[in-house]
Amino acid sequence: MDSNSAKPAAGLRKSLFGEILAWVLLILFVIGLMTSIAPRLFFTAGQTVRIGLVGPMSGPEAELGQAMRAGVELIVERFNASAGEESKRIEIVVRDDQSNPDTARKQALDLAENTDVVAVLGHLGDATSEEAAPVYAEKGLVAVTGSGGIPDVTANNKWYFRTGLTTSLQGTFLAHYMARDLEVENLIVIHETDSFGLSLVDALENELSFLKRSGIADLAVKQKWGFNAGSPESEEVITEVIGQLSSRDYKVYIRSSKMITSRHGNSPWEGEKWMKI
Repeated sequence: MDSNSAKPAAGLRKSLFGEILAWVLLILFVIGLMTSIAPRLFFTAGQTVRIGLVGPMSGPEAELGQAMRAGVELIVERFNASAGEESKRIEIVVRDDQSNPDTARKQALDLAENTDVVAVLGHLGDATSEEAAPVYAEKGLVAVTGSGGIPDVTANNKWYFRTGLTTSLQGTFLAHYMARDLEVENLIVIHETDSFGLSLVDALENELSFLKRSGIADLAVKQKWGFNAGSPESEEVITEVIGQLSSRDYKVYIRSSKMITSRHGNSPWEGEKWMKI
């Protein structure tokens, strides 16, 4: 195996490890939350406490879903092993949403109506989280996402929480970092056209506009390319982007997908500064 083929594999392993670690931290957060607001739930003898886990256990994002499951099961195993004889045990009830919003809604409804789970961990993506959010609110079931980014998922929802930053905060940070710290002069955005990508770009452009109106910095998005990562046309769009940008002199590029580097080998902008979002 040559060095170029080894790099994507190493990157994937690193990505999956990060996903596992993120969901380990998430289950710790939920356990801490539940023991704080309902200590009797954990420290009285009797029944097992069941927590739902919903993510893409199959389908195109199955590897990430299995990473979710591995992280959660790791910490639950350790929690149960260290629990005293009088303490409750945690049991994970796994559901597969296949990264499909309709399936996510059905699985959320099934957990709320047909199981005795006290909380739900999930979902992985913004589209599935957004679709399931009203179900948790209507049924009064606590849910926590460790990866959802769009603000609408948890906005005005007393039952859905997040442990990560919203796209609004991410876009605001990126605008200040690029305009004020990196002092970027030319900015091109390459993003996916899902709810996360569109929300992040909106936040970035809104903050850049605010910085200009305030006289703090003058940086605007010079050009945008959007693509649907799951569509057959995505490769054509990316090839077009590479063809048009390879002859230009831009300092920083923003991307919301690994597709460009992983599918097309060496970057045509080798030596340039990249910021991954």
